[in-house]
Amino acid sequence: MGLLLASLMHAENLALEKAKIVYSACLMAIHGKHLCHQHYRSAACWLIGEARSSLEDPNQLDAHLRVALEPAHPQRTDVVPMEVLQRLQSYAELFDKTTPITMLDIVRFLSDCASRYGLNNIVAEMDCNSSDSLKRKLDLDSEEMMPECSSKSVRLDESGRGNTVASGLEALLFAAESLGKIESEAKQGSDAIFSLPSSSFSQPNTAPSTWKKIFCVEGERLKELFQFCPRCGSRQEEGDSSVHIKAVGSAPVVTIRCKKCNQSPNKEVVWSGQSKAVDHPRARAFSNNIRIAAAAATNGVRISSILRFAKEANLAFIPKSTFYHVFERLRPAIHRVYMSHQIDIFQRVKAAYEKI
Repeated sequence: MGLLLASLMHAENLALEKAKIVYSACLMAIHGKHLCHQHYRSAACWLIGEARSSLEDPNQLDAHLRVALEPAHPQRTDVVPMEVLQRLQSYAELFDKTTPITMLDIVRFLSDCASRYGLNNIVAEMDCNSSDSLKRKLDLDSEEMMPECSSKSVRLDESGRGNTVASGLEALLFAAESLGKIESEAKQGSDAIFSLPSSSFSQPNTAPSTWKKIFCVEGERLKELFQFCPRCGSRQEEGDSSVHIKAVGSAPVVTIRCKKCNQSPNKEVVWSGQSKAVDHPRARAFSNNIRIAAAAATNGVRISSILRFAKEANLAFIPKSTFYHVFERLRPAIHRVYMSHQIDIFQRVKAAYEKI
């Protein structure tokens, strides 16, 4: 009962006074406790959502619960993150300090819900509700954006190179036009590197910050980019397997073994899509891999959620080991910043009280 009320306090903002009244009434009940199925399912949906977010494969929750209930595996009962358990314990202590909530209580509660209502039915209901809310949000966002889009007319000169790119839509259209011209020129020149007009390649209106952004590039697009050897300019045959690509975290590394360049001392041409984290000949870490791990650590994002997102989006991404490797080195800095901020807030509050 304590777990149910704590979950409702977190999931549906159940008031503390109401939780105390319900808890006291259940303790005094003589002929058993009669629970509302709607609130029972609501608490179960929230806990199942937290449990699925902590798993690499959310569809394996049923198997994970069965393993967690086995007496031979007491150490594998962590079906929800520890911070969720701590929050539930803090809520439960508000109306009962004698009965702590354990991870095994959560496992038994979820198993009972699965036997009552069916785990697949609850998950399907959750997915349906989330898709409906997402659709409503997208509809509202599109309604808000429509007046702004309709008020701006897209005007591009046919040459398209000497004009100022006034909006994101114009930039998108201009990029599509440029890509079309690049592809046609690449097909015409079969034995030479396709040439870009200087005015279309170096846009004077490109902001310096744009060149510093990180872009997602498809592997097939990289394959098209390296149809020709960067050193001698000879065409690389498609079935020749002279161009190899591998993902080092989020960084693409392309290796070109050109037949015409075999006589040179450096037979391979290696190109990487990111710069190294440090300027050193033996440096191995790429800058964006470190940046991703640091951003996840400082923003409090679960690495398992990011990895699932990257898997669904088919993105080359850093492994868990890289995240934990960076996080261990960031922990002292995060702690120092937190302590400095805490001292600053304390001094401000103290100064405000001294004025009074």
